[in-house]
Amino acid sequence: MNQILLYNIDMKAIKFFSILLFTFLSLAGQAEVFQAPLIARAVKISLKSDSELKEVLNKVVHHDTAASLFDQVGEAKVTLQLVNDYNFQNPNSGPIDERNDDLGFTHGFKVEIQKSLLNQGFDKYFLTISYETNLYTNSDKPKEFQENYYSTLYENDDGFLQADVYFKEENLITLMANKIKENNAFYWSAGGGYHEINADDTKRGVLISGLTQQKDHHRNINNLLGGTLREYNYLPQEGVSQNGVFLKGMIGKDLTVYKTNFNRGFLRTEFEAMATQIKDASYLGTSIEFGNDFEVGNGSILPDIRVASKYTAKQYTDSSTYREFSLEAGVQTRYLGLKFKYVLPQTDNAKYLNPLPEDFENREGLRPPAEPTFWLMIEGKLPH
Repeated sequence: MNQILLYNIDMKAIKFFSILLFTFLSLAGQAEVFQAPLIARAVKISLKSDSELKEVLNKVVHHDTAASLFDQVGEAKVTLQLVNDYNFQNPNSGPIDERNDDLGFTHGFKVEIQKSLLNQGFDKYFLTISYETNLYTNSDKPKEFQENYYSTLYENDDGFLQADVYFKEENLITLMANKIKENNAFYWSAGGGYHEINADDTKRGVLISGLTQQKDHHRNINNLLGGTLREYNYLPQEGVSQNGVFLKGMIGKDLTVYKTNFNRGFLRTEFEAMATQIKDASYLGTSIEFGNDFEVGNGSILPDIRVASKYTAKQYTDSSTYREFSLEAGVQTRYLGLKFKYVLPQTDNAKYLNPLPEDFENREGLRPPAEPTFWLMIEGKLPH
């Protein structure tokens, strides 16, 4: 059994992390059963209401503190993030039937809970716990796919067209401590978590699997519209899946470029590093972001608005690089935020995410180029 040693950590912080973990798992209460194979494949948790969550907490922590800690979590900020490949420049891209091909990085999902810990003047400290899943695929016949897509399709048992694909699903559970400081100051985050590459399990719950989300999405549309979207048969690869722990850190500097009564232009530079037990996935990275905050709300019911552009580069331990340019726009009220981001990759995805088997002929040359992705982020406070 693995042992975890905690040094110089206040018991309240330990209890708080436990509450965050249970709250995160309780988000799956809308489903019949939440399965957590990344934690323990035999664990199943079913929570259908806040009262049921409270009862669980009473058994885990002292009765007198359970309610107050639950209320603290109830004031936390939750962010849901959806990502899908989409090319605005050519929405009918893809070699087949004038539809996007769904290969490469095709879909991602992330849920994050953020809780403020301490405010000291302009310094603000908070914790974030998140779960993220991203899906990467490629055809088992990538060359034929590019030349004649229909030659790779066959009819499945339900009468829908289907294609065989290899896949890699990257999953991360992350706990980070963060410090921010308003305007013209350094900020940082540090933490770590659990890192997994799944290449053989195709039967995970929809809330924790980008693969299952894609599979269910295609099946539901086919059932609704009569086979207008192809389905996929995901080919498992034995011995390819990996798991381990990781450490991650980031430091950045915020600089005000110009400022008026109602808007502020800013420039941010960041440096980050990640060390993980997943082969070739550790990296050093840097980014630069320029944006503008329009404080039109100014305490009223009107939302504040942010627009920004960002350039990011990462150097991996296998000497490969990844670069991207992104555009972001969002609105923020006191209790709710909505953000949109469009990412334009400048290079292929990192090599460790290549889903083709290691012995696949011309493996690197047959990877699909990284496609643009569209991001939707919704954030708000948990109900008190």
